[in-house]
Amino acid sequence: MSRRSEDGSAPPHLWDGRFSSPPSPQAEALGRSLGFDVRLAPQDVDASIAHVEALHGAGLLDDEERTRLHEALRAVGEEIAAGTFAISRAPPTRRRPPRRARSARMRPGRD
Repeated sequence: MSRRSEDGSAPPHLWDGRFSSPPSPQAEALGRSLGFDVRLAPQDVDASIAHVEALHGAGLLDDEERTRLHEALRAVGEEIAAGTFAISRAPPTRRRPPRRARSARMRPGRD
């Protein structure tokens, strides 16, 4: 289990709490996958839609949840195709605002 900072927030880096020193620059560069992530984003959306179908088929999502997730994922896919989806280059612990934006799409009327 990773260590939290004194205020209870997540550590600033992925390796904090598990290792006593940061990774080497070579290991850190190897872990950067944004270039691949961007190129695979359309397929990632398709895979997420397939996952929604599997969860619905297993009875873990009801029809309304399935519909909302489909709509949100389609909207993300359209933004990716149009080049308007904001992809952050910040470290993973800093990617929370885009995740909240996706959550807002999936839960209309709830903030």
